[in-house]
Amino acid sequence: MDRWPWRWTSELLYAAYCSYYFMIGGVGLALLLRNRQQFTHFISIVSFVFYVCYAIYIFTPVVAAHLVPRHCGYALPPDVIPATTPVPPEAVAAGIFFQIMKWIYERFENPGAAFPAATWPWR
Repeated sequence: MDRWPWRWTSELLYAAYCSYYFMIGGVGLALLLRNRQQFTHFISIVSFVFYVCYAIYIFTPVVAAHLVPRHCGYALPPDVIPATTPVPPEAVAAGIFFQIMKWIYERFENPGAAFPAATWPWR
């Protein structure tokens, strides 16, 4: 954001990331309407992948760097966590996809997530 603080660049990247949320439901809905057998196969594959990911998360839990002191009980070295939360440029923050992703992360983010980065500007 600091290097290329242009709305069109950030909107393109945020739109691409946002599409992930609609892709699973959209593909499932399209298959449901076109071919029930493919829909069943799709649901089976997606469910399997989610369960594998959940099993991995159980055995390799991840805590974002900014949450380590709160959830793990010890402090990280000062050079690991920035002293201030970065503020996005106005052009970036005014974008519709930035606002959508901000809304999603404010309401649904899990503190164990590793992506996107732990330096989102609205923390």
